[in-house]
Amino acid sequence: ILGEFCTIPLPPIGGQLGCADWGPGGNFKVCTITCDEGLEFSENIPRFYTCGVEGFWRPTENPNQPFIFPACARMFEKIFS
Repeated sequence: ILGEFCTIPLPPIGGQLGCADWGPGGNFKVCTITCDEGLEFSENIPRFYTCGVEGFWRPTENPNQPFIFPACARMFEKIFS
């Protein structure tokens, strides 16, 4: 029996996660993340994340580490004096 290649990570802190199956037999995943109203990602994020036959999420800096989506945070306007 073939198990599922891709375990879907938890949604980002302060945000939402939307995923769909793709690929042969729907074994692979594609996900998008968004922040709740009033929150933003503190870093640039890709348009979508994918997980394929390798069994890890992309993009990632280290596929050997558990994958965690970036968190959402309240952004404050920078005031320069």
